[in-house]
Amino acid sequence: MNNNIANKMSERMKAIAGLVTKGKKVADIGCDHAYISIFLLQEGIADKVIAVDVRKGPLDIARENIRGYFGDERSIIDVRLSNGFEKILPGETDAAVIAGMGGLLITDILSRGEALFSEGYELVLSPQSEIDSVRDYLIKNSFLITDEKMLRDEGKYYNIIKAVKDGQTGEAAALQEISDYTPAELLYGKLLLDSKDPVLFEKLQYDYDTDMKLIERLSGIDTDTARARLMELNTEIGLLRGLLNIQE
Repeated sequence: MNNNIANKMSERMKAIAGLVTKGKKVADIGCDHAYISIFLLQEGIADKVIAVDVRKGPLDIARENIRGYFGDERSIIDVRLSNGFEKILPGETDAAVIAGMGGLLITDILSRGEALFSEGYELVLSPQSEIDSVRDYLIKNSFLITDEKMLRDEGKYYNIIKAVKDGQTGEAAALQEISDYTPAELLYGKLLLDSKDPVLFEKLQYDYDTDMKLIERLSGIDTDTARARLMELNTEIGLLRGLLNIQE
């Protein structure tokens, strides 16, 4: 077996692992075949990794992969059958990676793991959908979004969000924080918009062009479904025009 796991990883996976702060004890939630877990240790990023998945099949493959790279996996990566954070105890980890699933599932996993999130707990998340819901959850639950990356890998666009628990609590504080975000910042990422991230703006232009084609296609269809979708698209087009400085 090639001794460098990076050769088997996508650019997205390497970017996700690269956002983890060095020296953390990491929970790799939904680890699948444990490539990220192995990479975190091979690169000296994590001091410890607990790799968990809700499915036994991928975990069996994960154990084989870990043995292939490290020998006896039990002393290197702790592999557990677990639904999210269910089998992880307070203090065992101070960071978590969750990637490759929808945003609503990610927020559900986070909501069930909240007892573990002490001040300074770090999350690196890469939702495949409902990204605004993930940002909304983080802000309302006193996580500071400290970094965001967007990349294009094999023809698809991916968001990666890094957030740290800041220790602040209280509904009033959470509502104040969420009010500081515009709808566009929740959808596309305040840090990415502020830095004028080139990959994000490439994605915004792609979304604009796609939406305009859909609007043209739906304009001649007189059904309730088509009219409802047109309203959604026109709202999104208005947002994208503002961000891209496109005049009507």
